[in-house]
Amino acid sequence: MTQQAAQRVLVALIVAACIAVTALWIVASMRRDAQRHRQPDAVMQGGAASTMDDGQAVQPRPLREFQLTDRYGQPFDSKDLKGKVWIASFFFTRCPTVCPQVLAQTSELQKRLSQWPGWKDIRLVSITVDPQHDTPAVLDERAKLWNADAKQWLFLTGDKEAIWSLTKARDGFMLAVGDARPGDAMTIAHSSRFVLIDAQHRVVGYYDALDEEKREAMVRELKRLVPAGDADGG
Repeated sequence: MTQQAAQRVLVALIVAACIAVTALWIVASMRRDAQRHRQPDAVMQGGAASTMDDGQAVQPRPLREFQLTDRYGQPFDSKDLKGKVWIASFFFTRCPTVCPQVLAQTSELQKRLSQWPGWKDIRLVSITVDPQHDTPAVLDERAKLWNADAKQWLFLTGDKEAIWSLTKARDGFMLAVGDARPGDAMTIAHSSRFVLIDAQHRVVGYYDALDEEKREAMVRELKRLVPAGDADGG
């Protein structure tokens, strides 16, 4: 091998090493962001923040009624969910880290539960925390990407103040949401939890969407709450 050829090989190896190091740094950064947003939420109670454990049922708590807008630009009233057992989650389409994972797990829930006899009495509800960007058209595009059943898996948007209030309020979902810290990959900090709501429109459980054990616990509780659950042993 000539000296010139050897130099070319050395340069190529250095470039490849730099690319590999950069890729590892990006992956590590994304994992740090994801882990940071999987920490226990600061749940608002009486104006003060408290840490909430998840992965189990909680004392049923009435959820206030709300009005938002669906992926087709049509008004949506939470009264339409009465009599259904549903799973709520929060996301935004510009989120580069946790949100795609939460939506992926919601998609898996749709595939799994759609094969179950109680599916008709279940709803999946994904609410954006970035409504100024996530218009109905944007949500419709994202819903199609995940093959969301238009009747069973709802994508909702609306007024930012109303959504953030619903997310944090004591009579809402009692989950943290707010502007992210400078330099954070997430421009909006929010919970990665699934929230289980029963047919009486009461919050009955919080479950980490990114934790398989917690998701399994949620599915067991959901099946217990749906009438058809008795048919297959819950």
